Amino acid sequence: MISNFSISQILLLSKEEKNKDLELNLCELNLFLENLNVVVNKKVLSPLGDILKNSFYLEKKIWNQFNELTKNLNKFFLLLEINKLKEIKNLLEQNELDFPKEKLLGLFCFNKKTKKMKLYDISSNKWINNNLEEKNINNLAEINKALRKTFKEQTLKRFEHTIRVLETAHLISSKVQLNEKEKNKLLLACAYHDFCKNWTLRRLLFYSKKIFINRNKEELLKEAWGLHGPVASFILKRNKLLKDEEVLLAITNHTYPDRESSIIGKILIIADKIEPNKISNFNENIYKELWNYLRFGDIESTFKFLLENHKPKTEWRKE
Repeated sequence: MISNFSISQILLLSKEEKNKDLELNLCELNLFLENLNVVVNKKVLSPLGDILKNSFYLEKKIWNQFNELTKNLNKFFLLLEINKLKEIKNLLEQNELDFPKEKLLGLFCFNKKTKKMKLYDISSNKWINNNLEEKNINNLAEINKALRKTFKEQTLKRFEHTIRVLETAHLISSKVQLNEKEKNKLLLACAYHDFCKNWTLRRLLFYSKKIFINRNKEELLKEAWGLHGPVASFILKRNKLLKDEEVLLAITNHTYPDRESSIIGKILIIADKIEPNKISNFNENIYKELWNYLRFGDIESTFKFLLENHKPKTEWRKE
């Protein structure tokens, strides 16, 4: 049982101070722990210089630094940036790691085959049964898959925005009592909403002509910024990555806000507009007031304000 552990520190090894793999694993870990109602401190151990990724966990240079950084800690878990459980276990068994191994309680690893975050208990050499309901595990796997698909299409800057939108929407959802099915739909919409945002204008126009068959190129160019929403829905449905019509519509409408949007569509738009890095787009008092609405679950007032005061952009702008 994961509840038998006192998880106060999770350490993350990273080849670089900022990279998409780390952002993705952090998001997956946060979702995993939130489903267990666990909140922990996380510390990134980085950067680690010019160490090659292929031999990432086999370099003693890493563990020398690791030992120095962990000497004042009591107990901790380690999140692996890439799944190197076998290598780590071998190092532990061979006493190759130069740090007090009794401090290391377990390893969080993302299983690429099952698309699930798992916890490995060092003391028992077993995967922990975390007692998540099967449907919740499957939901997490579906969201993790969506993030990994999106991750391949985006720059680091855009992917960090995607993570912030997902986390903001997750926070908002706790205030409006969405059921698990609705929450899963919301997080899927967030994970995929900017799937095509880093695509070239030429590529967006190519697919837009298949969607808006009655519009010519000049008409599409006038609202080029908003094309990434409907194009994402088109591609996701065509490639059978997503089939839920409510989620697809939310993704389409996040660039073309609709007063009649579902609760999922509205929260996606709100999270997209007010995620932490967008605070500079607002007067400070207004930003606080919007969050006051949300703390009481008032989605409608927040959505109405954004609809009336933050008009969608239209012109194309390469990031």
